[in-house]
Parts: sequence; C-alpha cells; structure tokens
Amino acid sequence: RNLKQYDIHLNINGVDKSLGAYHQHALYRTIQEMLNNVILHAEAREINMEILQNDHDITVMIEDDGKGFESCGKVNGQGLGLKSAASRIEGLGGQFLIDSKPGRGTIITIILPLEKQHAHFQSAPSH
Repeated sequence: RNLKQYDIHLNINGVDKSLGAYHQHALYRTIQEMLNNVILHAEAREINMEILQNDHDITVMIEDDGKGFESCGKVNGQGLGLKSAASRIEGLGGQFLIDSKPGRGTIITIILPLEKQHAHFQSAPSH
C-alpha cells in the first residue's frame, strides 16, 4: 500500500494551561478521528490545523483541501465518526461545526469551554 504524503501546517497560539483529563481525552480523540477522516476519505493534499486558547475556551480548526461533502453546518446525516466526535465535544458543553461543500474541502471547528477548577467535585456537607 502506498503511503500518501500530506503538506501539514500546525499553528498553536495561547495554549498555556493544562486541560483537565476529560477535555484532554475528548480533544485528542476528536482530532485523531478528524485527521483519520481526512486520510481515508478527503483525497486531500494539504491539512491546516490551528489550536487557539484564551481564558474561556480552546478552539481547534482542521482544514483540508480535499473533495469535501455536502454539509449544513451540523453533523446530521454524516458518518458515525463525525457523529461520535460531535457527541463527545457537545457532551462537554462545546460546539462541533462543519463547513464543507463538494469540490472545496472541509473545515471542522471545535470550540470547547475550559473546565472550571474543581467543577467535577462538589463539597460534601460537613456534619
């Protein structure tokens, strides 16, 4: 099997805080799934990825120059990989957006709010 070569550009800006374990795992799995989709389906030559973080959220944009597909901004009717990725991000209060048209590639935008410190723990009442 021939290995296809891709022109990959990565820009990371403002990422200076560690994410909580749930957020790290969700982003890692989602980025992995989206890059896998590009490799398997897009027939792309170039992949641009940007990761931006501010005080409130982290945004990941993955853009390819592949064949694209018909989309209306959400994941309705798309493949299982896109649906599970969207569910994973939306389950953490984030947004998963698709901008694609046949013949002009795809842009996936993931916006994930940063966890509040100790958001997963509630203090027990003292007796």
